[in-house]
This record gives sequence, C-alpha cells and structure tokens, in this order.
Amino acid sequence: AAEIAGQDIGQFKALQTLRDKIEDQLREIYPDVTLFGEGAPRTSNTSCIGLTGIPSETQMMNMDLAKIAISNGSACSSGKVQKSYVLEAMGASEDASSSAIRVSIGWDTTEDQIDKFIEEWKKLYLRVKDKIKTDA
Repeated sequence: AAEIAGQDIGQFKALQTLRDKIEDQLREIYPDVTLFGEGAPRTSNTSCIGLTGIPSETQMMNMDLAKIAISNGSACSSGKVQKSYVLEAMGASEDASSSAIRVSIGWDTTEDQIDKFIEEWKKLYLRVKDKIKTDA
C-alpha cells in the first residue's frame, strides 16, 4: 500500500500547486482574505477561504450560478447549520467561520477551472467588498 501511495506523490504536488494558485490569486485580489490553516500542514487539494461578513451560503449560491461546486465550513461540519467546531478550535470567530467556503481540487481539475473559480470569486468580492468585516 505504501508503494502504491508513493507512486502518486507527484500528483499531490500538482494539486498543491493548483491550491496555492487559488490562494495566491485571492490574496492579490483581497490581501485580507482569510485562508484557514494557512502555514500549517494540511491536505494538498483543499482550501478553506473566508470573507468575514459574507455568509458562506451567499458565496455558495454565487458559485452555483457560475456552475462551480464548492462547500461551506470545514469538512468536519459539512451539511450542519451550527458553526464549525474545527474552525472554532483553530481560533476563528463565529463571523469568520460562518463565511468559510471550502474548495476541493480533484485529479482531473484543470487550470482553466481554477481560473474560472478565481474570476468568479473576484466578481463576488467586488460586489460585496463594502460589506466585508475587517479586524481593523
């Protein structure tokens, strides 16, 4: 099993590259975007992103209209209405965790799909930027 898992290690690096592209581009669009788990060891194919003050449901609807599938909250709290105990344990405020969306990248995710997500996220950000809460 370890040998088989080791054969796919390069694919995990490719997924991490796509994940990092998303996070780097969103940071360029909005430097104060919340990237939950940033700087900590984490899975290479998933990014948890927050726009504090913009409910995750609003973000999900916008992405759904653009035919982009995302989830909200942390993976451990998918489908639950209450706040994520995982994000709370990470120190996220209730406001921050209620704005969290999760973007997962698959083996067949293309660079064009990543670019489309970034483009749609930017459109959403530009529409809601005056409602985003900052810690300042």
